[in-house]
This record gives sequence, C-alpha cells and structure tokens, in this order.
Amino acid sequence: MSSFLNVSDISMGVGETFSYELQEVIAKSRDIALALGYDYISTLHFFMADCESEREDSILNFAFRSVTEYEDFKKHYFLEGKDYLDLINDSLPLTVEAEITLRMSETERVLQDHNLVYASHLFIAALKNETSTFAACFKHDKNALTDLIAFYRYFDEKKNVGKEQVYEKIEEPKKKNKLGCIDRIKKLLKLLLIC
Repeated sequence: MSSFLNVSDISMGVGETFSYELQEVIAKSRDIALALGYDYISTLHFFMADCESEREDSILNFAFRSVTEYEDFKKHYFLEGKDYLDLINDSLPLTVEAEITLRMSETERVLQDHNLVYASHLFIAALKNETSTFAACFKHDKNALTDLIAFYRYFDEKKNVGKEQVYEKIEEPKKKNKLGCIDRIKKLLKLLLIC
C-alpha cells in the first residue's frame, strides 16, 4: 500500500519546484491522516488538507457548498477504533497513487507553463490518475476534470487581470455540493416527474 517516498523527502529535493502552498497541503495531509487513524498519506488526505486551507481557490470551494458539508464528508473516513496515531518519526509513507500523482503534478506544471507546482496542478493530476482515491470521489461526475480546470482557470485569470479587463468578464464557477452529484440527481428527478 505504501511507497518509498515520505513527506520529509519533499524538503530534501524531491519537490524542489513545489510552491509553498503545495508544501503546506502536503504537511497538513500528514496531520489529517494521523487524526483520522491512518498510518499513510493518500490523495484523499491531500484533498482534505486543501479543504482546510483558507485560500480562495481551495478545493473545498469546488467540491462543497459549505464547511459543514465537508465536515460530514470527512466523518466517513474516520477509522473507527483507532485513536490519533502518535508516531515518533517525522514522516508517513505515501501511497503509490499519491506518489504517482505528485510526480504527475510536475507534468501539469509544465503543461500550464508555470514556474512552480501548485495545489491546482496536484488535483488536476489526481483526477487524471484513475488509481487515485481523490479521483474515486468524483467517479460519477463525468465533467469533473473539465469543471476543475475551469475552476482553477477562473482564479488564474482573476490573479492576472490587467487594467483593461474587468472582473465581471470572468464568470465565477458555481459551487458544487457533495462532489456535484446532488444537483444532477435533482435535475434528473425533475425530468422524470415531468414525464
């Protein structure tokens, strides 16, 4: 289940193009994994760590309508019967899918012509990595990758708006609830009731 790469390796050159933002997500994912009773880090823990960041472009604002919905989601991943693991060593092993996703995020950085790898690159890579636990959360949403790219593009454009541009030209992405599934189910039910 676990790989050879540990979180401490990130500071030893493996992730030298990782932004401070991404380094914070990786570090926070360790704390979340331990608090939930896991002795490894997966892309699911990266997801939860980013949800708990206070950035405007946090994945929380893509996947959930509120912090309460996120907290309900998080409860489903608490390992019953395991207390907070108090590990002496500084790092936890990454799952193979987490390691692959981190490596794929470097490719996303290059494709988007950025100097550093950001959380956006990580989550786009995670959705492209069909083995990731993060991608499994979105398996019923066929538009998840396209929607996620549009979500991050909105914030990239917002950061780079010139004086001649106006914020109103950039359409803010709609927040999803429970990973976007509930709205689609409601629409289907309405269609069924009409027929």
